[in-house]
Amino acid sequence: MLQAPAVSIRSDSGAAATVSSTTARLRQLDREWDQERALQFGAAAVGFIGAVLSLTVNSAFVLLPAFAFATLAQHMIQGWCPPLVLLARIGLRSSSEIDRERYALAASVGDAQEPRLAAAAGGD
Repeated sequence: MLQAPAVSIRSDSGAAATVSSTTARLRQLDREWDQERALQFGAAAVGFIGAVLSLTVNSAFVLLPAFAFATLAQHMIQGWCPPLVLLARIGLRSSSEIDRERYALAASVGDAQEPRLAAAAGGD
């Protein structure tokens, strides 16, 4: 889902507006969670909850952390796991999709620097 800037660069005032909106969007992209980050967070949460429940409620809950870590291992080995389908359906994008948008935005304003560095240089 690449999003083009709303305004094309034609004049100095329009260019400044486009650059500032592009910089704002680059900052949003830097804060956006990708599928891999959400997968890691979910596995950690399920692992922790499963460990606590296995100690306090029933030892059968030890299967939750085992499932979470097996899912992480499958993602590490194959680059894919079943929860990625769910994460994509709820709207999370992969890091490569986010990077594609980041570089397209930087190219649209003619930025020769790496987009993350350019956003940081824009002033925080």
